[in-house]
Amino acid sequence: EQTTVPVADSSGFIQIPSSRATPTTLNAPIDLQGRRDIRIIVRNRPPADSDLSPSEIAAKNGFERRFVQGLQLKVESLFSGGVFTLTGPAQFLGIGSTAIVYSLNKVQADTASAPERVAAKISVRNLNSLRDASASERQQVLDQAPERFVSSEGAVRNLLPGVTPETALEQGILLPLDICRVTNMPSNFRAGPDYNVFPRVALFPVLTCDLFLVVESGLSRAAKLHLTRQLVVSVAWLHRHGVAHNDLKLENVFLSEEGKAVIGDFGFAAEVGTSTRLQSTPTFLDPQTAEES
Repeated sequence: EQTTVPVADSSGFIQIPSSRATPTTLNAPIDLQGRRDIRIIVRNRPPADSDLSPSEIAAKNGFERRFVQGLQLKVESLFSGGVFTLTGPAQFLGIGSTAIVYSLNKVQADTASAPERVAAKISVRNLNSLRDASASERQQVLDQAPERFVSSEGAVRNLLPGVTPETALEQGILLPLDICRVTNMPSNFRAGPDYNVFPRVALFPVLTCDLFLVVESGLSRAAKLHLTRQLVVSVAWLHRHGVAHNDLKLENVFLSEEGKAVIGDFGFAAEVGTSTRLQSTPTFLDPQTAEES
């Protein structure tokens, strides 16, 4: 299906002056209370592996065993050509059909600088998702997986030229710090029986959890309002820079320990106003687009 990404409406409600707080400061009493409530919820969040399938648990455990056994990933930046190493201790952050994410130490080659903690999003593919594909189709998907991963993770950097990850993070937007090729990935690397692992990794600032993990814990009214206000400001910033996310959902909103909400996973992002193939999670489509599609 073809759809045109809507142009941001300059008369949107966030531009209406407020006596309580401007949209960019977010320091109204409701925000201060909401931030406190979110911090408590994040601190008491369920474990990241609390709702995994048996297949995902096997993948997680398989990866962690390798890091415990001393696995170190030698990587080369596709942005700068720099080389460094990703090492444990590995802290599991999440898993999907095309990536598994760990907090790892980034160690610069030939320097005495302290390790930097990063969220390493490692390219994988759940083989169960290819169960109905023919042998040739399955092989084609696996052969293309590494470059599809690079294209998907790097797309938002191309859509926001000149915007650094640090600047974007201040606006509640999560850009990759780097995208890298793993130069020492073991051949035929599997994470558990169902996940192929590919020699590509995207690096991000470490955040605590996604919104999906904590939403069922029960968010206070103040927390909901503060989260909503943060997300509206971040989406408005994206639209002013000509970018539509196209897949905004609970799993793509990440939270810091301080209660900051950050939008990530820009694999379906597109330039505002362009005609593009509709790609999104159907359940989370806005009503207008869902009706037209």
